[in-house]
Formats: sequence, structure tokens, C-alpha cells
Amino acid sequence: MGLHNRLFHQAISLFSLLLFVFVCQWGFVEQASAQKADDKKSPSDRVIRAIENMAIAGLPNEIMRPDGTIFKLDKSDPKKFRIPIDDKRRIIRIANRTAWAKICELPKLDVLNFETMFQAEIKKKKWTNEQLAVIHALHLQTVAWMASEQSQIVEGATEKDKGKVVKTFKKLTCSKQRKDQTRKAILEYVKQAKKS
Repeated sequence: MGLHNRLFHQAISLFSLLLFVFVCQWGFVEQASAQKADDKKSPSDRVIRAIENMAIAGLPNEIMRPDGTIFKLDKSDPKKFRIPIDDKRRIIRIANRTAWAKICELPKLDVLNFETMFQAEIKKKKWTNEQLAVIHALHLQTVAWMASEQSQIVEGATEKDKGKVVKTFKKLTCSKQRKDQTRKAILEYVKQAKKS
């Protein structure tokens, strides 16, 4: 059993790395960091599905509710976890703000952004427990990718590597302008959420 678990975790780690490289190649990080409010298709459906697959794969079997009760997730029926693509896109965009708040060291705002989103989703009373778990996981997965070291694929980064594909890792950094934009965007989002 120990070997099986180790191999399973290694396979998941490899899959995660490959998926992350795929997502980076499709430009999610750059797309998300440069996205405009009127860009209705950002991130792409392909990127959303990739993030969703990772998020669902990482869901635990049991979730503790805020009241302390335990909810067991039934993973036997994938249909229970489905939410519309536009809702997933919206959640990932919100998570993008949370990630930038983390990167920009705005800890109260990253929590506020997430809690505002999640409470708004609960208030809609249209999601099952499984769907709420996916919403939470989508947010968490997006933030984890963006706030950690990012894998970048570059060709011929140095003279020595000319013509070779080289993988480098770098962490996204926060400029003063980005920090101000993030603060403003989150506070505006929270203000709008309170009105609805």
C-alpha cells in the first residue's frame, strides 16, 4: 500500500507539472494578469477545463462545514460537480484578484476577496454541496498556481542553450501600480457585492 500511495502521488505530481506547463503555454498567467473587464472569454475554455480537472482531482472525500458538521463528497457521479463554464470563468477571474493580493502582500484583502465571493455563491442558493466544493477548489487551485513559482518555457535562454527548450522558474512580482490596482479592484468588488 505504501508503494502504491507513493507512485500515485508521484503520478499526480508529474501530471500537475505537465498540466501547469500546458496552462502556462496557453498564456493563462499573462492573460489573467493583463485581462480587461470587458474580455468575456478570458481565460479560455481550455484553460478553465484544465484548472477544473486539477481542482476536482484534489477534492477531499469529506468537507467540514462552518457549523462543524462533516459532509461526505460522493465522487462516483462527476455530473454532481458540474457548473456552467461562465460561472467557472467568473470564479477564476475572482481568484486572479486573490492571487494578486497574495503576491502583493495584501493578506486582509485576499481573504476579503475570497470570502465575499464564496458568501455570494452561497446566498444564490443554486449550488449543491459538491458544486460549492468545486467553486472553492477552483479558487484555491488558481491562487496556488499564480502565487507560487511559475514555470516558464523559453527557447534558447542563454547562448549555451541556444536552440534548446529550457524550463525556468520565477515568482510573479508586484509593482506599486499592480498593488494599487489590486487593492482598488477588490474594494470595488466587495462594495458591489454588498449592494446585491
